[in-house]
Amino acid sequence: METSVLTVPGKKASDWMVETRPKEAEAWLASLPLADSAASAQQLYHALFSLNRMDVELRDRLALMELYRAPVAGVVTALQSHFTHLALPLSPRQRQLAEFLRNLYMEMAYGYKFVVRDLLAQRNPWSRRPAITTAAERAIHYLGEVLLRSYQVYVPYPAGVWREIHELYRLAEQNGAQHEPVPGTSANMSDTTSISRSYLRVVLLGLAGPYQLPQQECQHVNQYLKRWSDRATLSADLDIDSPVGHFLVDLSADLPAMLYPKDVKLKEAPYLRVLNAVELARVVHQQINQLQKGVAARKLDLGADCFDAACLDMLRRLIKFWGMAARRQFTRRARVNRYVSLCDGVNAIHFFASGAHPFVPPEDAETAAAARAARGAAADEDKETVIDLDVAIADPEPAAPPSMTAPEL
Repeated sequence: METSVLTVPGKKASDWMVETRPKEAEAWLASLPLADSAASAQQLYHALFSLNRMDVELRDRLALMELYRAPVAGVVTALQSHFTHLALPLSPRQRQLAEFLRNLYMEMAYGYKFVVRDLLAQRNPWSRRPAITTAAERAIHYLGEVLLRSYQVYVPYPAGVWREIHELYRLAEQNGAQHEPVPGTSANMSDTTSISRSYLRVVLLGLAGPYQLPQQECQHVNQYLKRWSDRATLSADLDIDSPVGHFLVDLSADLPAMLYPKDVKLKEAPYLRVLNAVELARVVHQQINQLQKGVAARKLDLGADCFDAACLDMLRRLIKFWGMAARRQFTRRARVNRYVSLCDGVNAIHFFASGAHPFVPPEDAETAAAARAARGAAADEDKETVIDLDVAIADPEPAAPPSMTAPEL
């Protein structure tokens, strides 16, 4: 595996103190004021930030990262309610909180990627098969959480995340470890998963049109896939009968999976895989039928915590993404070289839609009208008007990047 694909922060001194002995770290984590989620999240972030930028023995690092899983899950669950149910756009404080939680998950991913890199640097890394399998699955899980937090607030996900997720899966596949059981990453920590299941969950969520889903529904789809993602399969055999329900995955690209191309004969390549979601689509279709017959959602073991009508709407959307052939909405036309003028932003749209008149707040309308009359602004409309587009569509000054501290709530 090309370990250079896995990005980790460089070593540097930190102003924050952190416990590097697992036993003492466990005692410190137990003492966190979990009732104050913001304060606990800030302390967890500081500790993870420091751990990921210092030399720590491999065995201790893996043990430490496992200890941090439950507290991190707890504070994220408590804090995300401050923005996941709110109307968009989010306020600056809410955007800062969403960015903070995404960075908290990125630090968790860094820790496990360090473990994978350090193990691969050894002479016989797969002699410690359970450790490297666990670390790879955890890294995929937390990188998937970074994607999920991006989807939830409709912001671009960080560059390189998909490439790392694909590479971690390829590592496991090459060594036949993709289906080996790994202790789960759910809140109760009692279930089991595998690299394959976690990878399929992340890939299928990326295929569900995450930026088109209602804000809270992304979380429901993610929960649903934790239960049902194993109904999909991955194969290196590119010879399929129909592209419906099949998707193409490029393990070497920094891209999500894509629709399987129609009427194109693909040659087998070491980095290409076919994701078969036909069986998953059948399960979704059966569940839709049962909900339409009046069966309660809680009896179907969907995995998602939603009401009957909301579950039905979600499943109908999923069947369109996973089980139907995509259709072009418009007829493709011959390409012609033409120029198109665009305007961007509400202010610019209002400017041109109102006949090139700048927006005037209602309370200032009378004053502005009098001023225009005094200046002779109501001159002949046939005269040519010169518009300063830079002024008309200028964006506001960009805000300073948020500091990585949990905002006060």
